[in-house]
Parts: sequence; structure tokens; C-alpha cells
Amino acid sequence: MKYINLIFLVCLVLFTECGREDVSKGGVIVDTFYIKTEQENYKGVDSLMSFRFYQITPYKNFIKILSEKNKKFGKIQKKSLEKYKIIKSAIDTIHLGYNVTYKNTNTKESFTLIKEDNDYKIYKYYIHREK
Repeated sequence: MKYINLIFLVCLVLFTECGREDVSKGGVIVDTFYIKTEQENYKGVDSLMSFRFYQITPYKNFIKILSEKNKKFGKIQKKSLEKYKIIKSAIDTIHLGYNVTYKNTNTKESFTLIKEDNDYKIYKYYIHREK
């Protein structure tokens, strides 16, 4: 019985650490997304996106959305990770939810990242503007 408890504890610790590592990797990608978006470096943003993203949102429309967001919302003042979820399956997935304070407004923004060729890429991006 001791060994079963010990094995369970080791597995729990390893799973938790792997989850933190994935969230950390996802956070780096999201941070890079925000930096490149504010710099209007849309080619840099493109390198973070999954090809599947553009099957839903055409590239030109996405760039127009980011450009308009920059103009209307202003610079980021603060952002905080509010929630996350990791799904380990055939396609490893990370969901990250942020509260973001811009100069002119507040938003809730969420990202879904999927693993492609051993790297996470942004598959979905949602913005909800708070009133």
C-alpha cells in the first residue's frame, strides 16, 4: 500500500509540473503576441498562429481586427492570467484566459493554443470588451 501511495504522489507531482511548464510556454507565446501586436509587427504575430486559425479567420481580416484594436483600445496598461486549462489528448491544448486593461478600455481575452510540430501555436483568440 505504501508503494501505491508513493507512486500516486510521484505521478501527481510530475503531472502538476508538466502542467505548469505548458502554461508557462503558453504564457510566453501570449506575451509575444501582445508585444508584436502593439508594435504592429503582424508578420511576427503570424509566426505565432496555427495554420488552422486562418481556416476560420482570413489573414487580412485578422490583421484589420488587430490594427483597429490597437487604435481604439490604446496601449496595454496591465494584464493578468485569470484562468487556464490544459487538455492532454491527440492534440495537446492549452486554454488561457486574461483580464487586460488597455488605456481606453478593459477586456477579457482568451487564447486556445494547440501543439503543432512540438511547438504551441495560437488556434483561437477571443476578445470580449467590458462595458
